[in-house]
Amino acid sequence: MPLISYTKMKNFGSKRLIQILLVSFLTLMVFFSGSQLFSKEGKNFQPLPAKKLNSKLRTIAYATIRSTLSKTYDFKQAQDYRYLPCSEEFPELPGDFPCNFLTQPEPQKEEPVNVDSVEATDDGVLTETMEGGIISAAEGKIQSPNLNGKVLMLGEGEEALTLFYHKNSYISHYRIGNQLVVFLWQNQKGKETLTQILLFKLNAELFPEDGKEVLFSR
Repeated sequence: MPLISYTKMKNFGSKRLIQILLVSFLTLMVFFSGSQLFSKEGKNFQPLPAKKLNSKLRTIAYATIRSTLSKTYDFKQAQDYRYLPCSEEFPELPGDFPCNFLTQPEPQKEEPVNVDSVEATDDGVLTETMEGGIISAAEGKIQSPNLNGKVLMLGEGEEALTLFYHKNSYISHYRIGNQLVVFLWQNQKGKETLTQILLFKLNAELFPEDGKEVLFSR
């Protein structure tokens, strides 16, 4: 069951939606500025051979990541957050991961929308079906061990996404069921840039059985 199935969607005015999507686009441009979006393999995940998998786990300090997964968390009351899906050019991630959660978002504040004030586009057509809305997420009462960043949970039960953030509010990894997604960032000219995404299948002891990667060209 994908994340969108338990997303509480609310309609926004067209002008507000255009503003939201523009912010999302500009945010992704910051992440990937100064580079092609993907390496020559494209946006599809490439399997990691066993030897490269072991090397990759050492590189990302997997013991630290595993310590965050093995801990039990209590969560505060859920709040509403804005939901912005990833673009078609972004790799497909488990659980309909919302791309505005690449950095830790702030809870949504209700603001009235005056639909009558919306300006028409050049072709005179406005659409109310643009994708976006509101999703409920709960923040952990404590920070994750070793990373010392915040923890968010989207959804409930086996289909919930548990998101773990660095202290600088950029996402480190998230888990859904037996799948783990790890984001690798690099500081380039004073800005954090997403350079790689890893996808692992976990066993019962929370160790990766296999893995895949997608690289972003620098």
